[in-house]
Amino acid sequence: MTEEPQKKLILIGLALITVITGIALVFALFFNRGKLILIGQAPFFVEIPNVKTITCFNDECELVLIPNQYQITIQKPQFKSQKIAVKVPLGGKTSHELNFEFIPYTQIVSDLSQVLNERNTQPFQKKLSEIQLKNWPNKGINWADLPTNFKSLTISPDATTAILDNGKTQILYNFSTQQSQLLNITTGQKVFYDQAGKTLYYIDLDAKTSRQTLYSRALSNLENPLPLTTFPRSIKNYQLIPSPDAQKILLLDTPINTVYLIDTKQKTRTSIYSQGTIASLKWLPEGDGFIIEGNGKNVLNDENADSAAATSQNQLTWFDLNSNKTLPLSIAESLKNVIPQANHQLIIASSSNNSLINYNLENGLKTQLFTFAEIPFPIRTESSSQPNEILFQSENSLYSLFLSPNP
Repeated sequence: MTEEPQKKLILIGLALITVITGIALVFALFFNRGKLILIGQAPFFVEIPNVKTITCFNDECELVLIPNQYQITIQKPQFKSQKIAVKVPLGGKTSHELNFEFIPYTQIVSDLSQVLNERNTQPFQKKLSEIQLKNWPNKGINWADLPTNFKSLTISPDATTAILDNGKTQILYNFSTQQSQLLNITTGQKVFYDQAGKTLYYIDLDAKTSRQTLYSRALSNLENPLPLTTFPRSIKNYQLIPSPDAQKILLLDTPINTVYLIDTKQKTRTSIYSQGTIASLKWLPEGDGFIIEGNGKNVLNDENADSAAATSQNQLTWFDLNSNKTLPLSIAESLKNVIPQANHQLIIASSSNNSLINYNLENGLKTQLFTFAEIPFPIRTESSSQPNEILFQSENSLYSLFLSPNP
């Protein structure tokens, strides 16, 4: 073979190699790819070690990758990071749905001791500890303007008015106008607000029958008390707990540990519960039942009860008005640390495991929500006006606990 044909063959071979290399390079650069679709609430961060780190601003985040097996880290502020393993096929598409788990966090709302120090009278300081926590951050209230000649203080749920009681007379005090109005309750009995803070309830003597009568008294019409029911005997030490819709009232007759159900529309009264010593009651949001705190022995017979419940004096019982039956709960705690929720759920600050739990009344299932690791266990716990927020008092500080992202 002559030298000229050999050169041609070499050139042809080089050309073929170049073409093949080019095809391989084009394939590697443009066609050797697969797609990964990450589905989650944006924004979130995606880290693929030694490959790329990106921020996804869309709920469906598309990544074009070389076919391979990948270990990927997903991060989102205020949520737990996720590590996932995915395989991206050649020319194919793989989808992965992300489930972000929110990390509950707390923040201090106010220092309660500063408010307590605004007044030196002991009765005032004692009653301040009973004010609803959502009303603590002052709400425009000038505490120093309050009259001082009272023994107890009851602030309305909306923090617009207060009942000042000196033991014999009760005064309605308006925070915005700083005006007081005598309520003229002859028996000097304690006055209770409805849950909206717009109606007062109390027991007083009926002038005509001389029988003790339960009255409702709208703040918008104080001059016309409305009688709801009468009692054949004297009731001196009691609690009135109106339902969320004010259609029903629970009356706890403390000396005889009896609970009465009062229908405010039908104006009827029925004795529905009397067992052990009853400390307090709380309605469920739907108004179809309530929780009883007492020292009954029911929970001791429950094999699923916490060990702490067997020794605690604060035992909880669910009274279901639909079935007119009671169910002892497998947990013991003060009602100060119980927040009734919709759909027969309770949020409870449980001292037995130093955590906040969700308790399902239907099946007794407990789910841990938060651990009080670096914060003293709450003195009391309440709901907030925000659905994702829990308020609690630890020592002299008021905290907000956020269980889910802000809407």
